[in-house]
Amino acid sequence: MAAVATLLSLSLAACVPDLQPAYFCAPDVTAPFAEAPAGLVTAQTLQLVEFYVSLGGTWDAQMQCPDGSPNSGPVTVSMQTDPIEAMRVIVGADLTQQGYDCRNEGAVLGGGQITLTGTSIGGLSGEPGTLDGRFAAIGRIVFSFDPSYDPGLDSVEGLMDIRQDHTMFNVISFAQIPTRNSDGSYSQAGYTCGLNLVARK
Repeated sequence: MAAVATLLSLSLAACVPDLQPAYFCAPDVTAPFAEAPAGLVTAQTLQLVEFYVSLGGTWDAQMQCPDGSPNSGPVTVSMQTDPIEAMRVIVGADLTQQGYDCRNEGAVLGGGQITLTGTSIGGLSGEPGTLDGRFAAIGRIVFSFDPSYDPGLDSVEGLMDIRQDHTMFNVISFAQIPTRNSDGSYSQAGYTCGLNLVARK
């Protein structure tokens, strides 16, 4: 998986009003998985959920980072995925709140924990992270770690995409503390690594 180096330029202005976007979604209404209306969760979505649950356990994996960046090398990935009975299903939108019904019914929400261990990842090794998944047409799981193990880091976040054929696209991004430029703007350096699950231990 090709790794991508990122350089984010942040423009910060004082006293910017908090503007509401022209189109935004009302809050979702959810129900426990077992209480969702029959047929609301499609067979394809259920297959993605079951595949996610099956990822629980320990995996040999490989971090592939840009040339010159640290952290490339073998790692062990341990995941604790929520069981299906602990998940929730979006059953509608709360239209008593501001926003539109964005028709998210049938999407399944599930979480879990993730830990990476390995000599190549320094202080990240052994740090617990959280998994936050949403399953509909695809499975999209975001995960994040506390970056305080390295005072130079602003965030350590990852993404797992599970497609309908159960192929996966996994990345983890390391963003450094923003620095102020001479013109008053801010820049944030960082890099993104591929995270390939190779084999179950």
